[in-house]
Amino acid sequence: MAAKIDPQRRRLSVSQSAEAAPAVSGGDTRIEDLGLGEVVKAAQSEGRRHVLVSSNTDADLKRRASFHEKDHQVETDDDQEKMVEWAKEQGVAWRCRKGLKPESPNQDSFTVLMVERDFNLYCVYDGHGPTGHDVSDYVRTNLVKLFLQSEHRGTDTKRAFEESFLQCQRDVAELQHLDASLSGTTVTMAYHELKSDMLWIAHVGDSRAVLATQKGKEVAQAEDLTVDHKPDLPSERTRIENSKPPGRVLFDGFYNHRVFSKNGMYPGLNMSRAIGDTVGHKEAGLSATPDVKCVDMAECGR
Repeated sequence: MAAKIDPQRRRLSVSQSAEAAPAVSGGDTRIEDLGLGEVVKAAQSEGRRHVLVSSNTDADLKRRASFHEKDHQVETDDDQEKMVEWAKEQGVAWRCRKGLKPESPNQDSFTVLMVERDFNLYCVYDGHGPTGHDVSDYVRTNLVKLFLQSEHRGTDTKRAFEESFLQCQRDVAELQHLDASLSGTTVTMAYHELKSDMLWIAHVGDSRAVLATQKGKEVAQAEDLTVDHKPDLPSERTRIENSKPPGRVLFDGFYNHRVFSKNGMYPGLNMSRAIGDTVGHKEAGLSATPDVKCVDMAECGR
């Protein structure tokens, strides 16, 4: 008999967490694999530190207990613990815990990449669908690589984001070893250029980025930097219904508006943009084009 899943579980807080030590290793995603060989060499020659912290798909998949920490890896040319402490001293922290999904692995992934006095890159990927954990893990590595290797990253960051997201979608659609037909991932990337103190945010889906300013130990102000890509937003509904072929936006009778093809009750996704979900892209008007926003951190009073 299948386990009965509480329909209200989406309202539970992940703060109800059991302590579990995540697996930490050198992993299989090296900084050089992200196209940063020259950047790292320059940092090393100038005595600047760098560290990559990123998630790994849990080895025990759905057997990982609810609210337990996801496996992750640390890559650096220095002592791992020392560099993790350095990252925390810069005010950077990360957490990735499985939700209340006993029938599913943790489908979230993340990347934190810091190069001292150059840039910080923070990325979140929330997978969905039967193979969403594999899609988010693939995008975790390959989208970062596409963006960091873009010739436009330092001159036209918006273009670099847009081209990288769309190329990653094309790559996912061509994968032979991964079925992304009805599985995909959100993406939210924050790229902080340290020299200019400009923060670039690019996203598809509904993993929201928030900028908070602090006064003493209290949050003085919080601002949403992204708007969730939901099908019932007027601009998103119009785009979906005018796509070729057109999609449909229907209320599911419970919580969400969902995207369907013109001729069938699929894919039923409750977001209007994502990477993966190739059937939805072909038949229902889904998009992988990110919204991009730039924030001058010097004006934020941080």
